[in-house]
Parts: sequence; structure tokens; C-alpha cells
Amino acid sequence: MRKVVCIALAGLVCCFSNPVDLLCQETETIAAGQTVSGDENLTTCVEDVWPPGEVREYLFQIAGQEVGRQWNKLVVGPATESGKSYELKFKLSLDMSAVGQPMQMQMEGGLALTPEGRPLTYELDVCINEEEQKLTAVFADGKVLATVLKGAGESEHRVPCSPDIFVVDNNMIGQWALMLGLLPLQMGEKIQQKIFVPQALMEMDILVDVTGVETIEVGGVEEKAYVCEIAPIGESVWVSEGGKMIRLEDEKQNLIITLLSPDADLPPAGSSRDSSFKDSAQ
Repeated sequence: MRKVVCIALAGLVCCFSNPVDLLCQETETIAAGQTVSGDENLTTCVEDVWPPGEVREYLFQIAGQEVGRQWNKLVVGPATESGKSYELKFKLSLDMSAVGQPMQMQMEGGLALTPEGRPLTYELDVCINEEEQKLTAVFADGKVLATVLKGAGESEHRVPCSPDIFVVDNNMIGQWALMLGLLPLQMGEKIQQKIFVPQALMEMDILVDVTGVETIEVGGVEEKAYVCEIAPIGESVWVSEGGKMIRLEDEKQNLIITLLSPDADLPPAGSSRDSSFKDSAQ
């Protein structure tokens, strides 16, 4: 019998759906579809596309209204039995009141990675309208071992996963950016890739279709970028030739996410970026 879990880790705007309760998935069901080996897809290691210590800040807008920002920083992690590791730290602050939705959400955590960008562990703390929840997961031996804390309740889940996945969670734009930077994007290429969505405890197949090359402006500087269509999610993404994700658009939700220039204003102290985002690469 397949076990169904239903926990109110709410998704919001980016990547998979409009606001819904997540973790309402049949956790033993894996999305079907033939994919190219993830190891064959990779062209480099995480440090080559995201220098340790670099903070990338993204602006979320719906219908032209700012609804939030996200900060991401790659740091060097502790050595493991198989060698070097990294951690992608993230913080997200969303306030949907500007578009008529009475919902505020704060999310922060970290994704531990191999040099190839494969997941080792994941930790996510969520506060939705002052309700706190926590998700932790360990990736090992073709399984995801996850624990969800909500209020006084705790539940554990064991979910199968493929060895060549990337972790791409709901609203975690930095995880999208890292994955797309590692894939061998070339004009006309179509890349099949498996991803794992921790908030849904679900693996799925996506297709990255590189449909063009455009010049796009970031902080007053023009860069050439690959235009990628992501199926079946239905989003358009612009990735620089150096592997940096610059822009994401979702027409269904009238959503635009953009990379801000390096000298963008820092968020208020205590509300978003903490000292871990100001320290060195270590």
C-alpha cells in the first residue's frame, strides 16, 4: 500500500504550482520518464559555476509588484568519506499582501552537496503566518530519509530516489540556478533531468529545452544568455554563458524572478540575511 502524507508546508509562487498544501503526495510514486544519465549531463563542478562565498540575491515580482526576495550563498562544507563537500545556504522572505493574499512566509536552510551538485542532506525551516514547520532529509543508498516537524507532531518518511538527481525545492530559486549552471546548455539541446522536490517528497522528470540566445541586462551590464523552456513546469529561464541564472518567468502566475546586481541594497538586519551571508566562503 502506498503511504500518503499530507502536511501543510505551503508552496507559494515558484516552480511547481500556485499556493497549495505540499507533502500531499503519494510518496512511493515516482514520476515516469526516460532520462539521460545525470553524470553524462554534468560538465563541471559546483565551484566552477558558483564561487564559494558569493551571495546571489533574487527579486520576486507578481504583476509588477514585489512580493519577496531570496538570498543564496555557496560555502565549502566539511570533508566527507568521498571527498570535498559544499553547502548552498538560502533565505527567503515572501509577503503576498501586495497582490491581495494575506500570507507571509519566511524560509531558510541549507543543502549539502557533492562537488557534482548531488544532494547529501537538506534542512528547511518554514514560518507561514507565524506557524513554524521543519523538514530535514538525508540522501543515501537510493532513498530519502525525511523527518517533518509541525507543532507537536513529528512524522518520518522513506522515499525512493534516483542517484543522478538534483534537489530543486519549491520557491528555492538558488537551487534552480545551481542545477542549470551545471547542465551543458547549448543552443538547440534538449536535456532530460530528474529532480527531487523535498517539500513534496517527490521525484519528477523535467526537460530543459534550450531554444535561443538573447542579450539581457543585469545591473546595467549586458550579458548573453541561453533561453531555456522548462517542461512540464512551463517556465522560461535565462542562464548566462558562464552558468549564472539571470531571470525566470512564469506567465501562468504573472511571475518574474530576477537576479539583482551585486551592489543591490542589503535587507534589513534580522529580517532576511544573517551573519552567515556576510562571512567568508568558509
